[in-house]
Amino acid sequence: MTNIMGNLPSDRLMPDYPFCTVGIDFAGPFLITDRKGRGCKITKCYLCIFICFRYRCIHLEAEENSPPLCWRLGRINKIFPGSDGVPRVADVKTSNGMIRRAINRLCILPIHDASTA
Repeated sequence: MTNIMGNLPSDRLMPDYPFCTVGIDFAGPFLITDRKGRGCKITKCYLCIFICFRYRCIHLEAEENSPPLCWRLGRINKIFPGSDGVPRVADVKTSNGMIRRAINRLCILPIHDASTA
């Protein structure tokens, strides 16, 4: 009996500090309250998720009052179509490096043309 598993990337085999190679993602918006009961203040909050690729650790940070236009920008470098030919996954280049994201999880920036306004 032989194993059919492929070779692992060298990043996963060599020990190193956690979060040397990370992926960043945002989730939300979430509505949070400052306390229970009547008169509580509701605030919109986004969640910043840091994922360690080497040890698969996760670090969560709350980003209060951070609308999507203030998120980190990225550029799509490559698109991977599904078996039906529809694009499903994209490689996005950000200031922190390349990340691979599902197309339905990408947020397109609204563009306002100054000549039409």
